[in-house]
Amino acid sequence: MPKSIFDRVVGWTYHPQTIIAIAFIGCVAAMIQGNGPLWAALIASAVVAPIAALLLFLPYFVSVAVLAALFSLPQAIRSALRQSAPTAH
Repeated sequence: MPKSIFDRVVGWTYHPQTIIAIAFIGCVAAMIQGNGPLWAALIASAVVAPIAALLLFLPYFVSVAVLAALFSLPQAIRSALRQSAPTAH
């Protein structure tokens, strides 16, 4: 049985993302029309969001870097010892 257009649209992989993008554009367009506090909040969040994301991501990034360094430390020590060990020719 052939699929209807509705089934094809709903079954489309990018359907949820498209709905979210259209809704976001619609909300921004509606907020531009008025001079309410939501427009100011949107601008403030657009400015603060990257800073907040960096502050929230920084501890994760540091912990991953420290764990990577700790887990690779034994291999680095073995490699350094192999490099410094005298070879018999």
